[in-house]
Amino acid sequence: MPSSDLQKEEDALGTWPRRLLHVKTLTSYEWQPGNFYGGYKEPAYNAISYTWGRYRLKEGIAPDVESLPLIGTDWLDQLPRIDPEHFTSAQLRDVIKVASTLSMRADSFGSLVTHQVEFIWLDIACIDQREGEPRSFAEIGRQALIFRGANTTLVWLNKTINSKVEHIWRSRDWWFQEPSEHTDETSQDAVASMNNFVSILKDPWFSSLWTLQEAYLRPDAIILSRTGKAIMSGAMVLTLAEILEWGRISDNFCTRRVHGTAEDPRLQEIRNIIQSKGLVALRARNKMALLNASMHRTASIPSDRVYGIQQVFGFRLGKTSINAQAGQEYTLDALEVQLAEEILTNEPILSQTHVFMHPVPVRDRWKMNACSMVPSSIKTLEPRDDPKFKRRCSFWVQKSGPEIEEVWWKGCTTPLEKLADPASWGIRVLSPLPDSDEDHEWWLDPRVKEDAWWPHYALEIYPDVTEELYDYAKFENPPSYDIIPRGEACFDFAEWLVRKYSPATTQVLLMGSILEEGRRQGLGIGLVLVEQQDNFWMRVGVCQWWVPQDIGTLKQFLEGKGADWEDREGIFGYVQSSATFI
Repeated sequence: MPSSDLQKEEDALGTWPRRLLHVKTLTSYEWQPGNFYGGYKEPAYNAISYTWGRYRLKEGIAPDVESLPLIGTDWLDQLPRIDPEHFTSAQLRDVIKVASTLSMRADSFGSLVTHQVEFIWLDIACIDQREGEPRSFAEIGRQALIFRGANTTLVWLNKTINSKVEHIWRSRDWWFQEPSEHTDETSQDAVASMNNFVSILKDPWFSSLWTLQEAYLRPDAIILSRTGKAIMSGAMVLTLAEILEWGRISDNFCTRRVHGTAEDPRLQEIRNIIQSKGLVALRARNKMALLNASMHRTASIPSDRVYGIQQVFGFRLGKTSINAQAGQEYTLDALEVQLAEEILTNEPILSQTHVFMHPVPVRDRWKMNACSMVPSSIKTLEPRDDPKFKRRCSFWVQKSGPEIEEVWWKGCTTPLEKLADPASWGIRVLSPLPDSDEDHEWWLDPRVKEDAWWPHYALEIYPDVTEELYDYAKFENPPSYDIIPRGEACFDFAEWLVRKYSPATTQVLLMGSILEEGRRQGLGIGLVLVEQQDNFWMRVGVCQWWVPQDIGTLKQFLEGKGADWEDREGIFGYVQSSATFI
């Protein structure tokens, strides 16, 4: 189908799926003009999130195993047959029936009501399963529209027993205790409860790549157990949002020194599992952290590593693009470069708010990879997240030869030496003098002690792990990676970094800032760059700083204004464009 025909079709579809499954008859109805499906106009539908790709039986294996008995499709012979050890066709039919009857009460969070819908969106019934079908890829590129258009989304944990989860859910009293309130006994109870929670995360749903995207699109999804039952605690139903909150609280518990657990090795293990499953990233709505988590999820087809996460960013790449050429195949490398370029140009600040945990070639440091990590303390903002947040830089890719593309940055920079200098912050006192008014430049007062530090100094540096960083005497190898905290440690590290390279070549690119009248402080986010040769720059980390609103004219410097900031542009990476297609 030509891309122009696909575009016309999607213009007519609007936000509606190409197909919906009628529950009573198991008929897959195709969309018709006027938003009709088999005589039903604009029907409400629920969606099911589950995992099956890894468990698809190959042709000739267990020939007696049947696929879902659908009506109304041209691809019955292409419907996947699933290993019955994972789930049977009968179990899937039961879940479809249950899923069509459930929804959340709009006026009471957490309450479950019975509300019958006639239709379900289920991938194997609503996406053409024939290989190479353009509409199939186009529909994969519309997952955000489909899931967000569903009345209710349901997550099927087909390896999880209802009674077990309900018991674990009821044993979460420790949530409501401050760490300082814990005793030896309650601390150990909390650890035991978290271990039980982590056992739920062994369900295959939590390791699938596609379900990570679906979780981001519908965090309000209702959880169904193996038998298709909703998991209840009194009148409340367990939702994905509750599981994400469970993960956040557990992660916080594991990172804080709690009485009786400080040396418990189980805490780090629990935290690693929660982080690797992407629960914290999902709860924080942190797309870059989610992309990082996706690299540790399972994909049955290599290209799914991009197709299965792209809609988190709202992208349609490769064959899912409306303009994709029929029959064209994309390598995983090409898709990953496409994804990285789209993030770089559309969400430039987000594209750089991560750190490399292992040395990466300089030419590739412009994009996240599998050894990246998103520190939880760094702010990952874009103007769409907060209209007061101003983007102060731009990135783009341009051809420099037949097979090479250059990755460019543009914006205002200042020497790291200047930004890290205490004098840049007016840091000379612990607090304003008692008899000074708000407008008094108290840091210049002769009564101020020169060796006193202003406690609000707030530059934080997040260095990439590079070969050169191993020369820093105070550096601790991963996995004990941490930011360079504000204060003396930050001064020392910045001084070392400037000595390692040079004051002139070690610069900070201002990526973005948020400044709001009436707030006590704003925020600046920067990219730390080192010029290696004529206008080619090496990324060595990111930094952020809090901008106090009460330190007079020095505030302008911290906002990226004045003679100490210089407008410039440069190259900080390359793309090999020859490996775009198969």
